[in-house]
Amino acid sequence: MSDIHLGVSSKVPDRIYEYLREKIQTNAYQPGQKIPSESELVEDLNVSRNSLREAITRLEHEGYLVRKHGIGTFIIDSKVDRVNAAIDKLYSTSKLIASQGKIPGTADLTTHTTQADAFIASKLLIEPGSPVVCIQRKRTADGIPFCWDVSYFPVHPALQDQSALVKTTSLMDYVEKELGVKIDHAIATLKPAISDSLISEKLNIPVGTLMYIVEQVHFISNTKPIWFSRVWYAENAITVKLLVTW
Repeated sequence: MSDIHLGVSSKVPDRIYEYLREKIQTNAYQPGQKIPSESELVEDLNVSRNSLREAITRLEHEGYLVRKHGIGTFIIDSKVDRVNAAIDKLYSTSKLIASQGKIPGTADLTTHTTQADAFIASKLLIEPGSPVVCIQRKRTADGIPFCWDVSYFPVHPALQDQSALVKTTSLMDYVEKELGVKIDHAIATLKPAISDSLISEKLNIPVGTLMYIVEQVHFISNTKPIWFSRVWYAENAITVKLLVTW
């Protein structure tokens, strides 16, 4: 049993909160680490479940913890601040990161030509098997992994120039300039997911981390798609705001 002193005269949830917060701030619990289960903490601290849940809820609201349904409760990496995104506007990732006072960056960029499968073809309104350029890259905010981006385009020489792509800070600006087009609008789909080994390696997060996947088709007119992207964001990296009108 822990040596934490939770006297009957103290506010037990406050004492639990202070104890767990100290564990987090001193890195006794590491960023991304799963904390002990509720049952283990109740037994270790000799407290009630209600008091423990109150303390954990407070830590969650203050950004120290994130609960992942069916998996457990994890320490949020304090180096990764949330970026607020409203989906009523079209942003490049670079401008989104910069709007939060952070420096956008790109790492692990590769580009290659492949054949569109039926799903990619349906998004770009091309025939399955048509050649497309696939660009994969890690986006960073102040050098910290922010998201993993996989984008598909109709074949164009500018999109196969890896040396030029590495230097660009905004793929949207690069596409508009080099392809001579103007991105008019995009249709986005937001999906929950759990990180696999590949995404976890790219973003330096534990396997099984809760993710957002944003699939987005960019159009240069009302009916002509030019770009399909699939972007993985760690749940603790972004807050999505919905604009609802009626």
